[in-house]
Amino acid sequence: MKNKTSKKIKRLALVLLMVILVSLSIYIVENAAKNEGFNNIFDAIWYMLVTLSTVGYGDIYPKTIIGRLLASVLVILTPVILIYILNVIWDLLAGNIILRLYLSKKNHWYIFDELNNESKRVIDSVLLNKNNDYIVVCKSVNKEVEYLSNEYIDNKKVFNIDLEYSYFIKKNSEVKIFLISKDNDADKLAKAKSIESKVHEFNKNVNIYVTSNMHFDYISNNIHVFNVHKAIAQSLINEFNKEFKDENIILAGEGEIFEYIFENLIINNVYNNNQMNEYYIVENSENFKKKHYKILDYINNTEKESFRDKIILINDLYDRTILGKANTILLCYEDNKNIEILNDINKYFNNHANIYIKYSNNIDIQIDRIKFFGNNEEIFTYDKIVNESLYDNAKKLNDKYKKMYGGKGWEELESFKKESNIASCNHLNVKMRIVDEMTSNKEDSYINKYNNLSKEEKIKLYEIEHERWSRFHYIYNWEYAEKRNDADRKHNLLVPFYKLSVEDKVKNEQSYMPLSANE
Repeated sequence: MKNKTSKKIKRLALVLLMVILVSLSIYIVENAAKNEGFNNIFDAIWYMLVTLSTVGYGDIYPKTIIGRLLASVLVILTPVILIYILNVIWDLLAGNIILRLYLSKKNHWYIFDELNNESKRVIDSVLLNKNNDYIVVCKSVNKEVEYLSNEYIDNKKVFNIDLEYSYFIKKNSEVKIFLISKDNDADKLAKAKSIESKVHEFNKNVNIYVTSNMHFDYISNNIHVFNVHKAIAQSLINEFNKEFKDENIILAGEGEIFEYIFENLIINNVYNNNQMNEYYIVENSENFKKKHYKILDYINNTEKESFRDKIILINDLYDRTILGKANTILLCYEDNKNIEILNDINKYFNNHANIYIKYSNNIDIQIDRIKFFGNNEEIFTYDKIVNESLYDNAKKLNDKYKKMYGGKGWEELESFKKESNIASCNHLNVKMRIVDEMTSNKEDSYINKYNNLSKEEKIKLYEIEHERWSRFHYIYNWEYAEKRNDADRKHNLLVPFYKLSVEDKVKNEQSYMPLSANE
């Protein structure tokens, strides 16, 4: 452990200083007694070296009583000092050598900038789920988890060696670097860009994962942002959206998690062109209205003939009428406030809704109708941060569009378009369940189920995807224009489904094709 080694070096320096002081004292005493072996301080240092090395030439030795007493102390301390020196050398050199030997035998390298409570959970999932063809390295250890020394570092499950990132990048392409330290977002992203320059220098395809509150998942082709708040929102939607039924849903909260849950709920809860959900949003501020004016106008358009959901902004969570008809309540304030609201609802109101509560710590209890989400153990896992299947599907989806309709490859794609492909694949589980409900042969593969659907059934699926795609764009305040202009957030396909050309309707089929990757 780096901190331990630093402490050992400091203690070793103190020990050596004490030895030098003893030698200096021997010199002063023996030189005063006219001992010809100690004519200068260098004679005393020579005596100290041959004594510590246990060689003991015998060419010089103390003759006075005080000198011999001091020398006796030095001789007694010699084994302890030697062991300590060798131990520090082992920490500095031998550990590094063993790491390099391990690296040469392992194909997959996982490099963490810091061992802390969050990265510990990711490392646990790596240790649990990966085969033996990997090695985990932490460049530093946060003080909050120094107690893990024996569990991780000393047992060689994790190596704590502060090698330069360029060493790992140069030696292997199968390297994943995780920046999950307590540094601020700007510093971590700057570090990621610096590491990426080495990736380009050595022409390697190394992935860098950064925990941050940045909105987009992609900064570049090598740097992937893991937005914790977005991951919490997505985990809730995956849990919540398991049944296709119209509901009255109350969403109450504040901050980024609240915003992401709102956006994910509106975008992903699309499953039937006859659906009629009512969303009661306990957030009636002018800022909320200004940020989401397009999606509010679109969803609440009374002229819509399908997907007739409603978004209703309210000020009072404790409205008895609304609480009385709510099927689902989503609470995403701070932990203590969520528990306080839960207690109030259960104590004062006749409510039978399913209640989902954002809570940071894991609560291992089962309460009827009440479910907790967003705890750190659930969010900080290797699969959630790397999310390989989601990104692979998004790349495949873009490749299909490029092959059939032209356009840019994944690496050249703008961040918003990458995000759009990712959002489409994020809806994939919903699509799979829709296809499953349309077919009678539940044992068949999903891709076969899809291919066996009638033309009319497929048209319904295309309409569902177009609605999801439209909501995604309206969330970010795009609008219709006859001529598409991405820079001005204008798109010619932001029209009702029935107004699309046959070709544009059929394009939506591609969003169902990544199903084959899930078989």
